[in-house]
Amino acid sequence: MAAALFLSGGLGSFVSALLPGAAGLDRLAIMAVSLVGIGVGVVVWYLPWERWPRGVSLWLVPIAFALIAVGNHFTDAEPYRYGIYFVAAFTWIGLAHPRRTSLAFIPLLVVAYLVPLFTTDSLTAASLGSLVIVGPICVAVGESIAWVSARLHVAETELREIASDARFRSLVQNASDVILILSPDLIIRYETPSIERVLGYRAEDRVGRSALELVHPADLAHVRSALARVSSQTGAEERLEFRLRHVNGAWHVIRATMKNLLADLHVDGIVINYQDITDQKVLERRLKQQAFTDVVTGLPNRALFVDRLDHALARLARQRSAAAVLFIDLDDFKTINDSLGHACGDRLLVEVADRLRGCVRSSDTAARFGGDEFAVLLEDLGSTTATETATRILAALAEPFLLEGLQLSIQASIGIVMVDSPAKSSADLLRDADLAMYRAKERGKGRYELFQPQLERMADDRLRARARVERALERP
Repeated sequence: MAAALFLSGGLGSFVSALLPGAAGLDRLAIMAVSLVGIGVGVVVWYLPWERWPRGVSLWLVPIAFALIAVGNHFTDAEPYRYGIYFVAAFTWIGLAHPRRTSLAFIPLLVVAYLVPLFTTDSLTAASLGSLVIVGPICVAVGESIAWVSARLHVAETELREIASDARFRSLVQNASDVILILSPDLIIRYETPSIERVLGYRAEDRVGRSALELVHPADLAHVRSALARVSSQTGAEERLEFRLRHVNGAWHVIRATMKNLLADLHVDGIVINYQDITDQKVLERRLKQQAFTDVVTGLPNRALFVDRLDHALARLARQRSAAAVLFIDLDDFKTINDSLGHACGDRLLVEVADRLRGCVRSSDTAARFGGDEFAVLLEDLGSTTATETATRILAALAEPFLLEGLQLSIQASIGIVMVDSPAKSSADLLRDADLAMYRAKERGKGRYELFQPQLERMADDRLRARARVERALERP
């Protein structure tokens, strides 16, 4: 619109300069109108005219009609010079509104044609008659601009869609995730090339094959069930993890999102988006192992032992069974560390851990608490009693260890606490087993002792006596 006003204003100025025989006043009038058109163009350039209400621009035509009639009535200017009003108005209509908008002004042009037939005023007749000439041209201009604008809008929309499709294809082609589109019978219709990076297969070789052929047999029922649920309802979505076979035969863990888009005309299928999380799972296992495994011996650490003891206490609350906790401390281990070094001491701890594993059942838990302290959790004791296991451990540890060409013999003190009810917490049970272990050391080491309630009272008495001595020493 602004460009049209600039053009018409500049053209008016040019015509006023070249118009032969025109009076100075006429030239100034045409120049003034042209400058007004240019000024309005500058204003329109900075205004959101395309968002104005439709009636604003439609009213310009009657206003232009009135300006032409009034201007010609009160001046001697020739009517055709004022066609700029109509040109500007219909250009605006053509740019701002749909096609056939300007056709609504055909009745106005008919009136302009008929009025001169019933008037004796020659100026009025000339003014209105000029509209019959200028009007159809302006309507044609408006309709042409509207048609061109509509085609440009369609072309722009198509170009945006093409660019968007190209961008989408590029993103899909280079995405790290794999995207599949399946038919209702789970046949692959499309798969992104990223599968070659993830599983080593070519995407074009996968089209037309079953989506289940690479699924691990142990996960097949789970995946088939999830796909059945997704297929049964439009828009349904499922998230799950399962294993797929790599082209080299290895099994990779993937995390997938399945969604039913059968009702979407652009997709018409079940979409599966998945990513390889094998490395993530390996890292999770490693971190979990580090969090719950002793670094030196590979045995469970204190945190995992307490967790399993808590689970054992929970089972005792549901069913009648018996368990036991053995607390093991190597006698005089510090002497070996100080004389042979910590590296040799660590190798001895590894050997001790191996012998502990051989003394307990697969359902039992042997753990290292730190330093030279170990613990064993015995569940569902049955015919194998806790004391028999303690005796077996003492005998196994009494066998000499061969380290750096030396034969080392060690002993251990073991405290045993029997668990037949969940009345005590895991912390209380470990404290009781520790008290029994210290009782074994007091009685000569290299032996086991069962926890007795008086041991707890004796420990409390020792603690209170120590506190009294410390308070007495603090007094002046």
